Amino acid sequence: MSELMTVGEMADYLGVTPDTVYRKVKSGEIPSIRIGRLLRFPKKTIENWLEQKTIHAGGKKPKDEKEVIHLLLNSAGVCTGPEDLSDAHDKYLYGEAK
Repeated sequence: MSELMTVGEMADYLGVTPDTVYRKVKSGEIPSIRIGRLLRFPKKTIENWLEQKTIHAGGKKPKDEKEVIHLLLNSAGVCTGPEDLSDAHDKYLYGEAK
């Protein structure tokens, strides 16, 4: 089993107060396990949970590095898609031209 975090460690990890951790556990928002009366948080489970909760540009998880760059450029208003990048940009970014 992976490392188990306490409520205090979990609060520090997430940057919230212990009261927030307790509230979110009670509402079912944060995965946890009980050992007797103690709450514990398996670090690997929390890392996976955070990855699932992560919102990426465009509301979807990018497939690869090229898509990440396109999503970032799009959100910055530099281009709207891969077709807007010149061959020079593609060559610079990816080592190949279209």
